[in-house]
Amino acid sequence: MSTHTKGNWKIAPGGCGVISKSDRPICTCGTMDLGQPDNGLAENEANARLIAAAPELLAACEYVIRVAAGEWGKTLRTLHGGLVETVRTATAKAQGEK
Repeated sequence: MSTHTKGNWKIAPGGCGVISKSDRPICTCGTMDLGQPDNGLAENEANARLIAAAPELLAACEYVIRVAAGEWGKTLRTLHGGLVETVRTATAKAQGEK
């Protein structure tokens, strides 16, 4: 299994793609939808924002998992066990695990 491009990602100029901090393309988002008033640009930009935030979101999830495994984790798991499991599931998906 390969790993994702490290570092902060940002929205590419034009708003419909994501690039790495070294300006390496990560992905493009969407296509033109001539049936929408803005040709789908707003949805494409929203998708780009979500994808650009992915490394930080993954890091936040990994932090929650580490906290849940530690001393404070017993309280966290007791009060919010569903939260911890949801975070673990999302993190596994992002890392290509089942």
